[in-house]
Amino acid sequence: MRLHQYSQTYNPFEGVAESGVTSNYIFLGDAVPNTVTWSLTTSSGTASVWTIRGSDDPDGFRTAIVAGSLHTIAAASLQGFYSLNTLTRWIQFQRTPSASSSTVQLAFKVGG
Repeated sequence: MRLHQYSQTYNPFEGVAESGVTSNYIFLGDAVPNTVTWSLTTSSGTASVWTIRGSDDPDGFRTAIVAGSLHTIAAASLQGFYSLNTLTRWIQFQRTPSASSSTVQLAFKVGG
C-alpha cells in the first residue's frame, strides 16, 4: 500500500524582520529523499550570498538546536532553482544583509 504524499512550501524568513540574516529552522525529517528544492529571486544590482546550514539535532522540537551541530550544506549567490540532496533533519537559511530584498522559497514532499 502506498502512503499519501503531499508537498510543503515555505518562506523560511516568514515572521523574521527584514534586516534579519538568519531564518527560522525548518524540519526536514519527514521529507521524501531527493524532493527538497529551493528557489532564489534576487533584486537586480544587489549582491547577495545565501547559505543553507543543516543539523541532525534530534531534539529541535523540545530544546534549542545546538549551534555547534550546524554545518554548511549549500550556498548560492545567483538567482535560480536548486535542489538539496541531503537527509539532514533541520535546515536554516542565512543571507547577507544586502539580500534583505531577495526572496527564497523552499519546497519538499512528505510521505512515503
